[in-house]
Amino acid sequence: MLRNSTGSLEETTNYLQRPWRMLAAVATKAAADGNWMLVSRIFAFAFMWYTQIQPQLDGGAVMVINMEPSIPEEILLGIAEAAFRPLMELSPDQIVFNNQTGTVTAEGLTACAATTILHVHKTVGLAVSAELLATAREVEASFE
Repeated sequence: MLRNSTGSLEETTNYLQRPWRMLAAVATKAAADGNWMLVSRIFAFAFMWYTQIQPQLDGGAVMVINMEPSIPEEILLGIAEAAFRPLMELSPDQIVFNNQTGTVTAEGLTACAATTILHVHKTVGLAVSAELLATAREVEASFE
């Protein structure tokens, strides 16, 4: 148990996952509002965290960043689901991120979202609509 900002005790897992849950809520709202770049960037951040940063962290990271260092798969799936269709609406060459290390386009993130949806569904067993699974499989196959 941890004390939250109001001083009341809160379940540690809920408290530490709160930033991820907030990020998922913003992604869902951005998708509903048609803010495709925001939902795309949120997915890009979550995907990069899950695939590149999270594997490098150990249990001590929670004390440094005051959040659960591992993004829960159900939250990652929710963000991927929120971003998947908006990413497909963007021009494939639309730059979502660009810095000294490279460029991330909507096309690349669409493939990442499809792979994420299929991976989390298969390995964790979380429910995904048949239509979304079929579309994710089509997208993944087009990049093979």
